[in-house]
Amino acid sequence: MSKPKKEILNAELSKIELLKEAQILVGGGFWYWDIDSETVTFSNKVFSQLGFETSESTTTVEYVLELIHPEEKLYVHQAISSLADGIRESGEIEFRARTKDGGWKWFLGRAAVASRKNNGQVALIVGTTIDISHQKELFHKLEISQHRLNKTQKIAHIGTWECDTEKGEDYWSDETFRIFGFKRNEKIKPGLRSVAPFINRDDLAVINQKFEEVFKTPERNWFNSNFKYSGLDQVDKILRITVEVERNNLKQVTKWHGVVYDITTNILNEKKLKEDKDNLMALVRNLPTMVFAIGKEGEIVFWNKACQVVTGYKAKEIIGNSNALELLYPNTFLRKKVEKQLFDMGITLSKWENQITHKNGERRDISWTAFSDFVKVEGWNSVVIGYDLTLQRNTECIQKNYRHKLEALAQTATELVGLPLTESIFHYVGTQLEKFAPAVLHTVVSIEAESKIVNVEGVYGLNIKKWSKLLEIIGWNPVGRRFQVSENVIDQFGNRKLFKVEKSLYEFSEGNLSSVGARAIEKFLGVLAIYVIGFVKDSHCYGGVVIIVDNESPEIDYSLIEGIVNQASVALNRKELENKLLAAKEKAEEADMLKSAFLANMSHEIRTPMNAIIGFSQLIALPNLTAVKKKQYIEIITSKGNSLVKLINDIIYASKVEAGQLTVVFAPCNINNLLRNMQSFYIKDRIFQKREAVEIDLEIPNGTDFLELVTDEGRLEQVLTNLISNALKFTVKGTIRFGYSIDNQQVTFFVKDTGVGIDPQMQTLIFERFRQVEDKTGRQSGGTGLGLSISKGIVNLLGGTIWVESIMNAGSTFYFTLPYRVLEKKDIKKEILIIESEERFPDWRNKVILVAEDEEANYIFIQELLNLTGATLLWAKDGVQAVDLAKTIKKIDLVLMDIKMPIMNGYAATMEIRQINPKLPVVAQTAYAFSEDRQKAEAAGCNDYITKPINGKDLLAMLQKYLGY
Repeated sequence: MSKPKKEILNAELSKIELLKEAQILVGGGFWYWDIDSETVTFSNKVFSQLGFETSESTTTVEYVLELIHPEEKLYVHQAISSLADGIRESGEIEFRARTKDGGWKWFLGRAAVASRKNNGQVALIVGTTIDISHQKELFHKLEISQHRLNKTQKIAHIGTWECDTEKGEDYWSDETFRIFGFKRNEKIKPGLRSVAPFINRDDLAVINQKFEEVFKTPERNWFNSNFKYSGLDQVDKILRITVEVERNNLKQVTKWHGVVYDITTNILNEKKLKEDKDNLMALVRNLPTMVFAIGKEGEIVFWNKACQVVTGYKAKEIIGNSNALELLYPNTFLRKKVEKQLFDMGITLSKWENQITHKNGERRDISWTAFSDFVKVEGWNSVVIGYDLTLQRNTECIQKNYRHKLEALAQTATELVGLPLTESIFHYVGTQLEKFAPAVLHTVVSIEAESKIVNVEGVYGLNIKKWSKLLEIIGWNPVGRRFQVSENVIDQFGNRKLFKVEKSLYEFSEGNLSSVGARAIEKFLGVLAIYVIGFVKDSHCYGGVVIIVDNESPEIDYSLIEGIVNQASVALNRKELENKLLAAKEKAEEADMLKSAFLANMSHEIRTPMNAIIGFSQLIALPNLTAVKKKQYIEIITSKGNSLVKLINDIIYASKVEAGQLTVVFAPCNINNLLRNMQSFYIKDRIFQKREAVEIDLEIPNGTDFLELVTDEGRLEQVLTNLISNALKFTVKGTIRFGYSIDNQQVTFFVKDTGVGIDPQMQTLIFERFRQVEDKTGRQSGGTGLGLSISKGIVNLLGGTIWVESIMNAGSTFYFTLPYRVLEKKDIKKEILIIESEERFPDWRNKVILVAEDEEANYIFIQELLNLTGATLLWAKDGVQAVDLAKTIKKIDLVLMDIKMPIMNGYAATMEIRQINPKLPVVAQTAYAFSEDRQKAEAAGCNDYITKPINGKDLLAMLQKYLGY
């Protein structure tokens, strides 16, 4: 070996020796890695850390990596490679290595490049390994402890907090964040200032005051306070904060810390507990059984009403009175025995019987039970329950009767649940009361509260002889009778507990019994008192029981009577609900049947005119068809098309009536003109309907030619059309007369026919949807069954009512009223003429009409119709084209504007055209056929409005208003 290499090696070995010394100080193992020889040399410490007993040994890097835990193997390999490749000069890493016994230990490895070759490549790497398993284990336990602490805080809803005033640092636990409604990742700085905006203002002032007092008072180092809190989550809470401080030698506060916990549930529970306690105390206070309590010092601290009744001593005379037992037990021997029972209880439960002395000197036998266990009322040491046995000496009999009553209530409850709907609950209650409370007169009644009617359902508790005598006194049988009573009587039956009536029998009957008869009944029955209790459930009174107690009646068990009546109230409520459900079921089934009938009817009503339209459309195409036949076929197609339109309108109107979306527009209407026009129409239409033998008569009051009724003319015409069309449908021969009469309040319209008439059972149903006099598939007349339903909805909307009067095979008269709202009469009389002119087409050869219509078939129809006038037509297939044509062609005389079009609808296009030429007439044409749609068109700038399907005559008449003739 040359001298330089030897010197280098010696130098390196010196470093290694130095590192060996260092490993002793750090408590770790030493190793070095010769890159050229690819060997790693370990000190004994490394092997002893892994449990091997060997001297320094040499091995390969691959062997070393085999000892590394699989999860850290790649990580370690990358770290070593970065050193060997010269990327890093030093580094440290934590990893697990396998020990001799197969376990794993945690190590902290540190390594650095010790020397390099002349070319700069790494020649030697040295490092140490320190066993950190113990530290890891401690850290893991710390993590577990922290996790358990956090979990405990979360479960208990308790959060910890700390404020270091010297360092200016605040700390909140995870649960503290949750309680205050914040998240750790939010930019919220722990501290009172962050939560102060969400604390109730008054509570915050109290907290600040307590902080200030602790800060200024060295002797006071803690406090707690409750406060109302509503955080970002808008959830109202009640929180409690507990604060404790640390002070330095100068008694100055250096640190605030404590806990905050959510006591909302606790507060609610305490409130509920208090309510339950109050309810319990009220129950105990009003129990018919004697109950009193003994305090810690042996004094009586509670005395219920039953004790007052049985002993004659009021609570203020007994509670806190050290001589109370002397009042109750004048006999010294007996008193000491009782004191021993009360105050020297060796067991938690004690029973005895003795006699107490009533305030008036009377002796009463009492059975006592005293217990001290489970007594949780503050200030109570033991509770004593007493039963007065004076009137019922035989204890076995008392128990038997008590058990019998409980069984009676259980039996009654069970039988009421299973009682059939057809069986009277009122009668069942009467028989039960008669059974369990004999020798008392029970009168069971049902009540119609709205009409203030009392129905006597039955009288119970009298034998046949007494009942016969009672009927003889009254002179009539009250059972089954209905009596009108006042609101006061109805209110008396609103009690769920027995209510004593402080009136005579005559006053209570409110004159339904004569004064002489009432006094005779009182004398015969020996009436001592009258009690009333109602069948009441959910504030609804179904009826009640009137109980008459006579002088010879035994003591009444009020709780038994109340229990039976209250059970019956629930049963009556259940029966009412079941009847409603049954009615709803029947109504749903009927609605389903009507719907099916309606759908079948609709199929028939649609297919019938469609069959004619399609059939006669095909016939028109036949060769050599005469003009007369062609005209006849066209009239049939037009008529059937109008029928389809009416059918569709009926369905739409019915839907709008049901949804409450039908609108009306009130304006002056000359009803005489309207009725005369309708008469003229139906005189023609009757021939087409093959009703030539039916006369159409109009009846209007004299002097009303200029009467203008303020209503919706279109809706009025729609109602009259439905009624007259129905009359014409069901009248083969005779007369249809329609018109109106007037008084100061309303206008009454009528439509009278001599047709088949309407069955009385159907007269209230025909105004419902889908209802018809004939609802069978074999019916002779068509129709949807919607006309009268629509008419009723319209009349109601106009402020009137509609009804029918009819006699089978004699005819029907439909009436409806409208409010009498008119304009003032005109002074100048004008003659009203109905002019019928022959059909002829106007001459519009110098006129230009812009037709905005996206449907080609509709445009062709308009084109063919207007070609007969000689007008020039421009076709726009959407709203944008219509606006462009209006801009470019100035000589346009009228725009026929479709509302529903692509790209731009008719409303928008009309508003654009109005900006271009404000005077250009625009007539809207649309399939939307309601008054609100007309209002939309007018609002957009349309001058007029015509609905689809378009009638040729109506279109020409409409255009003639703006183009002339």
